[in-house]
Amino acid sequence: MKKVLVASSVLLLLSGCFDSEEKTYSVSELVEDAELRTEIIAKCDDNPGELALTPNCVNAREAESQASSNNSAMPSIN
Repeated sequence: MKKVLVASSVLLLLSGCFDSEEKTYSVSELVEDAELRTEIIAKCDDNPGELALTPNCVNAREAESQASSNNSAMPSIN
């Protein structure tokens, strides 16, 4: 029991040392900020095996899709 407590304590302490939690940006934030969106997509493309399914990569790709569809809107036929 003592070993489990010590091991748990060590893991808990070490987890605080590696706090790399990144802010998760919403799709709407990334649609508005093309520079940030491009930066996130570049990071995702550089390491797709690890990052492709992270919230920021998914949101940046969706924002890119929305931004590009907004920029290439087809004219209405009237």
